[in-house]
Amino acid sequence: MLFVIWNAINDPLFGYIQDVSTTWFHCRTKVISYMGPCLAVSFLILWFPWSSTYQLSSPYVVGSHLIVGLFLYDAFYSCVNVAWNALFAETTCNKSERISALKFSQFAVLLSVNVVPITEKLTNGLTDFRIFQCISVGISILALLCFKVTGSLQYQKNLLLEDLPSATPLHEKSEKKFMHAFKITKQILTKSDFRIITITYFLHACRSAIHLNFATIATELLIPEKIMMKGSWKMSLFYAACTLIPQLLVILSGNMITRVGAASVIRKSFMASMITSVFLLIFGYNRPYLIVLFMLFDSISVHSIAPLYQVLMADYADDDMIYFSRQKPVSTIIYSLAALLVRPAQSIAPFAVVMILTHFGYKEYQISNVVTMRLTDGMFLVVCSTTLVISVAQLMVFYPFALKCSAKHSKEDIFL
Repeated sequence: MLFVIWNAINDPLFGYIQDVSTTWFHCRTKVISYMGPCLAVSFLILWFPWSSTYQLSSPYVVGSHLIVGLFLYDAFYSCVNVAWNALFAETTCNKSERISALKFSQFAVLLSVNVVPITEKLTNGLTDFRIFQCISVGISILALLCFKVTGSLQYQKNLLLEDLPSATPLHEKSEKKFMHAFKITKQILTKSDFRIITITYFLHACRSAIHLNFATIATELLIPEKIMMKGSWKMSLFYAACTLIPQLLVILSGNMITRVGAASVIRKSFMASMITSVFLLIFGYNRPYLIVLFMLFDSISVHSIAPLYQVLMADYADDDMIYFSRQKPVSTIIYSLAALLVRPAQSIAPFAVVMILTHFGYKEYQISNVVTMRLTDGMFLVVCSTTLVISVAQLMVFYPFALKCSAKHSKEDIFL
């Protein structure tokens, strides 16, 4: 319970501290440079037991180790993550730069996912814990070097104060910092654009959590082993495609996203998800190949669109600074508030799906390992309906905002 509370509040906490601070904590690169090594060390704490073996350890020691490791890692990760998000927004001044930066970040993600099969191979299926610890140390050293390189970078964002004659000075005096933070929070939350982006992103996080938690169960229940056996190269290829293609798609379609606009791409992805889910609901029952294709398409759609919300939040940070005549962007507060509102989706969505599957006999399946027709029908309904219902809700919420962004995008293209 303590970790759940801490996990919920640490994002806005570090966001406020970084934006209202007058010390080095306000400098994004310094936060990454100074706190990055702490993040690397906290990652290692999780994988080095506080005694020789867990079998001989007291349950209190093991529990304390887990709690301390989780608290430290989550705290430093949140601190570095909000600084990185703000750095993304403040160092990219236009849509082209943001899409380019997004492509590089997705390329880094594409490289990083290879560590999973490499680790599994070197540790003989994760059985050699010493090798796993060595790999963890290597990853931490690599991360430390990357943090230091990022922290050494210098950047300067032109705030165009001469174009904002009505700009009012920020209340940087210590006795007014908290009132100023409360005022900023109220301003952000009352803007409809922020609410639309956050609600849509929350629903998107629900879809993503369902994919990550139930893809394996869906394939077990809906795909016969003669088509895709568990542990086969077909199954590995399927999961590899679901993991790698989204990043490749973002990297290869950068120019198209810049030309069309991130909001328009997101809106069209909702429409495509609606159409494919209706098609599967009508024609996909007892057709495992159609189910596999749908799961592949839906996974690619969800995970390739998710990074574009980073661009929307960065654009909103710029608009917020202009609209409220701020002297500097409050990027970390915006990103941390969004994280606070979106993060519950990671728990709510899996819980809701488990409740639905339990109604169709999933608990009995866990005990007997016998797949019933009722459970298969329930899983098929979950696969189709979650995508359909969530994408419809996303489109209804997001459509006015997407039209406004498209009109703004067209005007910018005319002036360019």
